[in-house]
Amino acid sequence: MADGKRMINYVLAFVTTAQPFVVMYDFRSSRWPPMALCQLGFREADKAQKPWDASVQGIVIVFDSSIVRYFLSFMIGVLKPPQPIAFCSTPEDALVFLGGIEPKARVFECQSGRSADSEQPEHGS
Repeated sequence: MADGKRMINYVLAFVTTAQPFVVMYDFRSSRWPPMALCQLGFREADKAQKPWDASVQGIVIVFDSSIVRYFLSFMIGVLKPPQPIAFCSTPEDALVFLGGIEPKARVFECQSGRSADSEQPEHGS
């Protein structure tokens, strides 16, 4: 869980730079994070909604399970990320998708129930 918290803090620090970037999650050979870490990630993402949505230009998730596809499709439907998103079975396909996204400073607006109030994300070391 400590590595997960460090990763969350790294990403939160990076989004404050306002640099456009793309995200690739690869779940083919790793276990899903513990529920407590997922909940922490969702809380911090809610707090950092505006800089995240302004910086992230596209998201791709790599996995090889139809069960995961159904779950992720449901989550994407609930969260409604404003960025282009793709599910791929290989990193090569993911890179093709991400490579097709032109890096430009676009600001997306989230359509889900996420709220971006004035509370700042928690940063730790």
